[in-house]
Amino acid sequence: MVSVAAAATLAGGVTAAIECNAEVSAGQLTIPSWVLLSLAPYDGKLISTLVLEDLLRKPFAAPGLDVSTISWSTGYSVGVKWQ
Repeated sequence: MVSVAAAATLAGGVTAAIECNAEVSAGQLTIPSWVLLSLAPYDGKLISTLVLEDLLRKPFAAPGLDVSTISWSTGYSVGVKWQ
Protein backbone atom coordinates (compact mmCIF):
# COMPACT_ATOMS: atom_id res chain seq x y z
CA MET A 1 0.00 0.00 0.00
CA VAL A 2 1.13 3.54 -0.74
CA SER A 3 0.11 6.34 1.57
CA VAL A 4 0.28 10.07 0.86
CA ALA A 5 -0.22 12.34 3.84
CA ALA A 6 -0.13 16.11 4.04
CA ALA A 7 -0.58 18.62 6.82
CA ALA A 8 -0.59 22.36 7.29
CA THR A 9 -0.18 23.99 10.70
CA LEU A 10 -0.94 27.65 11.18
CA ALA A 11 1.07 29.81 13.57
CA GLY A 12 -1.80 29.56 16.10
CA GLY A 13 -1.37 25.79 16.26
CA VAL A 14 -4.45 24.76 14.25
CA THR A 15 -3.63 21.84 11.95
CA ALA A 16 -5.44 20.40 8.95
CA ALA A 17 -4.24 16.99 7.80
CA ILE A 18 -5.17 14.55 5.05
CA GLU A 19 -4.18 10.98 4.20
CA CYS A 20 -4.93 9.06 1.01
CA ASN A 21 -4.08 5.39 0.49
CA ALA A 22 -3.97 3.15 -2.57
CA GLU A 23 -2.74 -0.31 -3.46
CA VAL A 24 0.62 -0.28 -5.25
CA SER A 25 -0.91 -2.36 -8.03
CA ALA A 26 -3.17 0.61 -8.95
CA GLY A 27 -0.10 2.37 -10.35
CA GLN A 28 -1.32 5.83 -9.36
CA LEU A 29 -2.93 7.79 -6.57
CA THR A 30 -4.99 10.92 -7.09
CA ILE A 31 -5.79 13.29 -4.25
CA PRO A 32 -9.06 15.07 -5.05
CA SER A 33 -8.75 18.85 -5.32
CA TRP A 34 -11.45 19.40 -2.69
CA VAL A 35 -9.25 17.48 -0.23
CA LEU A 36 -6.16 19.57 -0.99
CA LEU A 37 -8.22 22.75 -0.70
CA SER A 38 -8.80 21.91 2.98
CA LEU A 39 -5.14 22.79 3.58
CA ALA A 40 -4.44 26.48 4.16
CA PRO A 41 -2.35 28.27 1.51
CA TYR A 42 1.20 29.32 2.35
CA ASP A 43 1.29 32.60 4.30
CA GLY A 44 4.99 32.84 5.11
CA LYS A 45 4.47 31.37 8.58
CA LEU A 46 2.75 28.12 7.69
CA ILE A 47 4.44 24.81 8.44
CA SER A 48 3.46 22.25 5.78
CA THR A 49 4.62 18.77 4.93
CA LEU A 50 3.98 16.18 2.27
CA VAL A 51 4.80 12.55 3.05
CA LEU A 52 5.00 9.63 0.64
CA GLU A 53 5.12 6.30 2.41
CA ASP A 54 5.33 2.67 1.35
CA LEU A 55 3.30 0.82 3.96
CA LEU A 56 2.93 -2.90 4.58
CA ARG A 57 0.46 -4.25 7.15
CA LYS A 58 -0.11 -7.93 7.80
CA PRO A 59 -2.58 -9.42 10.26
CA PHE A 60 -1.46 -12.27 12.47
CA ALA A 61 -3.02 -14.44 15.16
CA ALA A 62 -1.72 -14.73 18.69
CA PRO A 63 -3.29 -16.27 21.79
CA GLY A 64 -5.03 -13.68 23.98
CA LEU A 65 -5.25 -11.00 21.25
CA ASP A 66 -8.52 -10.08 19.54
CA VAL A 67 -6.92 -8.15 16.67
CA SER A 68 -3.25 -7.93 15.78
CA THR A 69 -1.22 -6.57 12.91
CA ILE A 70 2.41 -6.00 12.21
CA SER A 71 3.38 -3.08 10.03
CA TRP A 72 6.48 -1.79 8.31
CA SER A 73 6.93 1.41 6.38
CA THR A 74 9.51 3.52 4.69
CA GLY A 75 8.79 7.07 3.73
CA TYR A 76 9.95 10.43 2.49
CA SER A 77 8.87 13.77 3.92
CA VAL A 78 9.36 17.21 2.42
CA GLY A 79 8.33 20.71 3.42
CA VAL A 80 5.95 22.31 0.92
CA LYS A 81 4.22 25.63 0.25
CA TRP A 82 0.54 25.03 -0.56
CA GLN A 83 -0.71 27.50 -3.17
